[in-house]
Amino acid sequence: VARSDVADEGLKTLQTTTDTTATTLAEKIHTMEEEMNRVASRMDRFDSLAEAVETVSRDQRNLTSNLQTVIGNAERLATKSFDLDEAQNKLQDMLFCLHRFFGITHHDAMACIGND
Repeated sequence: VARSDVADEGLKTLQTTTDTTATTLAEKIHTMEEEMNRVASRMDRFDSLAEAVETVSRDQRNLTSNLQTVIGNAERLATKSFDLDEAQNKLQDMLFCLHRFFGITHHDAMACIGND
């Protein structure tokens, strides 16, 4: 076997090994790129989910604030309603006294204040 044949065979083997290594490396790079794209897609979905959670949290805070406002308004309305009931009872008592002691009727009293 001549030296040139051995050298040629060595070069062919080296070229085949280099080609195989380059192909394997290219496949690995392609696989890594695909995996990076999947990870990026997952991260995008995670970001979207995080935004949705923040929106729900903000809406919940707004609803809680609105509910507190409604409760406060209901409490004030209940107080005013109680005050109106109390005032109406006092007015009824006064009308009764006016009628009993002075003979003024309910109609006369209401006409006097412009509510006939």
